[in-house]
Amino acid sequence: MSERSETDPAAFGRVDSDGTVYVKTAAGERVVGSWQAGTPEEGLAHYVRRYVDLVVEVDLLEARLGSGAADASQTLTSIRRLRAGLDTAAVVGDLDGLGARLDKLATNAEERAGAARAEREAAKVEAVARKTGLVEEAEKIAADATGWKGAGDRLKEILEEWKTIRGVDKKTDSELWKRYAAARDGFARRRGAHFATLDASRKQAQGRKEELVAEAESLSDSSEWNATADRLKQLMSEWKAAPRRPRRPSRSCGNASGRRRTRSSAGAARSSPPVTRNCAATWSASRP
Repeated sequence: MSERSETDPAAFGRVDSDGTVYVKTAAGERVVGSWQAGTPEEGLAHYVRRYVDLVVEVDLLEARLGSGAADASQTLTSIRRLRAGLDTAAVVGDLDGLGARLDKLATNAEERAGAARAEREAAKVEAVARKTGLVEEAEKIAADATGWKGAGDRLKEILEEWKTIRGVDKKTDSELWKRYAAARDGFARRRGAHFATLDASRKQAQGRKEELVAEAESLSDSSEWNATADRLKQLMSEWKAAPRRPRRPSRSCGNASGRRRTRSSAGAARSSPPVTRNCAATWSASRP
């Protein structure tokens, strides 16, 4: 090819006497169109402008690829489209030079696209690892945790962290989410069962201690001092052995024995066993 500028119509094309327009390439001449609206020079200029439009498009692709503003894979698709169309393009210009430029640009785009894929894959592996770690932590909490408030708060934190992780494919993400949701639900059930059992135990303890108090009250009118004292000692032992109950005011042995002393004579009260007079304070101190 001539070393004259690619914008010189005579360098890369011609118009024959019947108006047929040819472009010159290393493979020879080929027809790109027909010109009947003016001089041959005007015809060549028209087809050169079409070529310049292609050059501008290539310039834009090259600039965007070099700046990183464009997706390399999409840019590569556009480059291949332009390159494939050069053999039939109705233009006049340095098609061989533009083809070589597009081939070089395609190689660059392929390298960048490969690097981008590798980065995405690495990011995906990291994202999957992070979500898997969160799921495994949630499953451990669901299986072992007994610090209910702290564990519940941590499950909420795991959910918030989960929302910030991107790049996991839909299938994997769905599978991991199902595991997390199952762990969260399992923890909620286990926590609910724990507190239900605790509540039942407290109710049982409350009932038992109410029974002990009622029996202590029933002894308030007894004048069989020794037998009453022995029974009150037994009641105190049974009170201490009973399960814990919620801390709240309730009737006590002291109330019963106090009423007993009020209704008895002064002499009888003085002769009542020390355990009867002191059981209110002792039971109160031992109450959980």
